[in-house]
Amino acid sequence: MIEWGNHFSRRHELTSARWQVLGAISMAPQAPSIPQIAAAMGVTRQGVQKQIRLLVDEGLVPAPANPTHKRSPLHALTAKGRDIYGSLTERWHEHVGGMAAEFKAADLDAAIRVLSAMSRGGFNMDAVPVSGPAANRQEGES
Repeated sequence: MIEWGNHFSRRHELTSARWQVLGAISMAPQAPSIPQIAAAMGVTRQGVQKQIRLLVDEGLVPAPANPTHKRSPLHALTAKGRDIYGSLTERWHEHVGGMAAEFKAADLDAAIRVLSAMSRGGFNMDAVPVSGPAANRQEGES
């Protein structure tokens, strides 16, 4: 998925990671700090900081001071950042519309049921049985 996003956003001189950070900033109800962006995305602050530095260098995000916390500036999109994110979002909506046209309502209902079941607990790693050579090793062995 990341490679697909890199390919899709390349026309706008972005990567998946930068596209996602632009989206997190754009969708925030108010200008977010790096920790808020990281929490919203479920990634590390360091990862967001790296992408923010690149976005600032590209003129897509300014780094205004946060008057309440000097070390945690609030981030917004510049006019250029809004234009690029808007253009990419428009392309994404067109692409998704084309994809959706290929599916029947029953297909989409099935996908929703599967994804809903997975999100309710299908990702509990402790519940996943381990098989193969790793299962035969005792804990602590390498």
